[in-house]
This record gives sequence, structure tokens and C-alpha cells, in this order.
Amino acid sequence: MRINPEFIARSFQLQADELAAALQNPQAVCPYAFHNRFVLYVAQLLGLVTLIRSVTEPFGKQDDSNLLAQTVRIADKVNRLGVNGRLVSLGDTATAQLESYNRHLEGLYDDLRHHQPDTASSVQAALDGTDSCLFYFDTDRRIQPLRPKWILEELKDAWPFPTNWPRHSLSAWIRQQDFSKGAIRALYGHSDYGPAPLSRFDGTAVLELSGIANVIDDYLSLHDIRSVEGWNTRI
Repeated sequence: MRINPEFIARSFQLQADELAAALQNPQAVCPYAFHNRFVLYVAQLLGLVTLIRSVTEPFGKQDDSNLLAQTVRIADKVNRLGVNGRLVSLGDTATAQLESYNRHLEGLYDDLRHHQPDTASSVQAALDGTDSCLFYFDTDRRIQPLRPKWILEELKDAWPFPTNWPRHSLSAWIRQQDFSKGAIRALYGHSDYGPAPLSRFDGTAVLELSGIANVIDDYLSLHDIRSVEGWNTRI
């Protein structure tokens, strides 16, 4: 599946502009609705850079990411041995977006802890790694783990593609670069033959994955896809 990069870029830009406009007057914005739009953007950006498969709770918990090392561990495939996790390197844009998301959760917690303590506790659970880091509020303002079905429903009028579109749309861009087959297998989470990517018998280096992350970051910059700020009424 090939998607025009200009269409991808425009979709991200429109969403980023919408979020920035809402933050100009946060007192007039529902924090629950803002969170849902914000986490939708975060999930799409992280999905684009990690090429993650369409799964529930796509990015696990807080301790699955290491922002200093700029890596995230994701589990998006089940094989005969169980859940198959993989390590993905992140470029500067994705790392900045995760940092912004954590600040967003802190701001959301501060705003909710006095008048909605139960909801604030659930937000804190996402922050401290007890529950999934990416979540949305349902119509009853209860926290739910991020699901592909919810993402598709939220984007149905603006984005008529399946949730695994990044795995296909970026393949040509990545394969044009000079990376080993092992590094590309590791990025896509393919382990159908040979040693598992990044296992003790695999020759792929984490440095190669960092190189791919930088190339994807160049793709984001080329199309003006950027990290955005989240909820913080103290600004």
C-alpha cells in the first residue's frame, strides 16, 4: 500500500495545528477530549516511526521505553513461543514526543487530582508504569487502553486506511537506504527464518537500528511532521 507522502504530512500538520490552537485557551477546552485528540496524534507518530503492527496497548508501559537511550520495546507479534517483543530505536522527534506525552500526563494529573481523584489516580498509574502508558477516555470518562478499533473510529472521516499503514508506506523509503537485511528484519520484527533479530547469534547491531531511526527522523523533518505539546494549564 503506497500513500502519497504529502497526504501523510498534511494529516499530521492539521492535527498538530488543531492541538496547538486548543492550547491557546485551555480553560475553554475539555481536558478529556483534548487528551483523546492528543493521544491519537502520539499513537500515529509512534506508529509511523516504529512500524508497529495493529495491536491493543501498542506501546506497553513506562518501563518499556528508555528516553535516555532513545529506545522502546514493543510486543506486536505472537508466535509459537509466545509474545515476540522487539527493540526499536527512536529518533529525536519521537523521543521528544514521548517526553511531551509524559509532561501532558503530569499536567492532566495536576488538573484532575482535586475534583476527579479517581481519574487522576488512573492517570498516575499510566505515569508510574502500573498501567498502559497510552490510553483514551471513553464516553463515561473512564480510562481505556488504546485499541486499533478506537483509532480507526476516531479517524474514519479523515484517514481511510488500516492502522498498519506505516509498515507498508515507509517500506520503499527505508529500502532505498544502505541498511543490512538484518537491520530491516529487526525494524519490522521479522523472525521467520534465521536467528531472531538482536539475539546472541544475530549480526545486527543496535547502531544500525539507530541509523534507521535517524533516516526516519529525516523523513519526518522533510514532511514537517513534528512533536507537539500536550495539556498544561500552567503555561
